[in-house]
Amino acid sequence: MRIASAVCVAALAFAVPANALEGPEGRWIAPEEDAVVEIAPCGDALCGTVVEILSNPGDAGTGTRILIGFESSGAGTWSGTAYSRAKDKSYDCNIEMLDANRLKLRPYVGIPLFGETLVWERALE
Repeated sequence: MRIASAVCVAALAFAVPANALEGPEGRWIAPEEDAVVEIAPCGDALCGTVVEILSNPGDAGTGTRILIGFESSGAGTWSGTAYSRAKDKSYDCNIEMLDANRLKLRPYVGIPLFGETLVWERALE
């Protein structure tokens, strides 16, 4: 009985809910930025840095941080600041995992209603 209980407790400790999604860490194709962006921890938050320019691999835009200070809002969503290289502007932004390979971004001014929805695909590594 003790062994069976210990096995059940161990199994629960490592169980992942069926609806849990992988987090946004990793490399993503950002078509509107013509770039591959790597999302990784930066301090207690997540940040996204351009690691490759798709149309011009030697472009000086690599290394630009375009997602800044994203903190979990719960339920697979994060909030922070997004910088658009093309518009040279920063926006409040929410990100949400749609599935393991698609990330929804909602950069906005004021309230999310006044924003634009973008979908990034996970880059093959």
